[in-house]
Amino acid sequence: MTHLEKFIRAIHTILLAFLTYGLVANLLGKSFPMATTQTILFLLLLVLLSPVRSRIAAFIDRHQPVFNKFPGILTWGILLFFYLPIILLVINSFNASRTSGSWDGFTFKWYVQLFKHREIWYALRSTLIVAVIATAASTILGTLAAIALHKYKGYIQNAHYCLVYTPLIVPEILLGIGLLLFFVALKVELGLTTVIIAHITFCLSYVTMAVLSRLQDFDNSIIEASEDLGASSWTTTWRVLIPVIFPGILSGALLAFTLSLDDFVISFFVAGPGSTTLPIQIYSMIKRGSMPLINALSTLLLAITFIAILIYQIVMNRKNKT
Repeated sequence: MTHLEKFIRAIHTILLAFLTYGLVANLLGKSFPMATTQTILFLLLLVLLSPVRSRIAAFIDRHQPVFNKFPGILTWGILLFFYLPIILLVINSFNASRTSGSWDGFTFKWYVQLFKHREIWYALRSTLIVAVIATAASTILGTLAAIALHKYKGYIQNAHYCLVYTPLIVPEILLGIGLLLFFVALKVELGLTTVIIAHITFCLSYVTMAVLSRLQDFDNSIIEASEDLGASSWTTTWRVLIPVIFPGILSGALLAFTLSLDDFVISFFVAGPGSTTLPIQIYSMIKRGSMPLINALSTLLLAITFIAILIYQIVMNRKNKT
């Protein structure tokens, strides 16, 4: 069976799946008009497509060079779909008009107003404070948790693993509501402290999994050799184990920092007066219609990100050359 025949058969399988869904929806009585219409349409497609399958295959064979370019065209189309909104956002940050529907000329006034907007910079300061503290705490606790999960086995460690893994699969809105109810039950005043605790809660899981994945390929004979040479447990951990798993620790810390900066849902539930983070501030600005300032702020964040990546690439290239 050629790849072309497999592709056409896959299309038939997908159509049959949708047809089955429509029939089941009809039987269950869910969205009856929509399901009925969907069933009829896909049934017609099946009827029309089946007799001409060989003709479609012959047509594709005759135009094989054109269809060989299809993966590249699809890739560029996906990249355009993802990056075109970002490009438009950057362009509109220099638009003198408050709306993106018209171009009233090039201007920097939104950036000037952005630097005068104290609420944004206060929210940015709060966000950085939360991200730095949450990253540091979750990196330390997550690394210790990963080492414990890797070194010790048993029912208690299985329960420990479930506790660590749970924040990764629980929806953020449930985690945010649960933390809010927890703080309310303990009569803890919502503020920057509760936001930091909440961020440590979910960042810890990501750090633990990143370090644990690094430990999966760890050679325990190195630890045994260090202990045979007379090194203490502290020396072995600090001089042998940590350097080996440091890439996992670094990747987990960077992931935790990024997630903490970007989090909105959990922060929205546990933040109190005076603890507004940048995502929450941007959300409130969207409701007030301050899109030009948001465009300018987003462009600045993009520029900082690209500059950081560029510096990292330059440093790595110089290190590789030496």
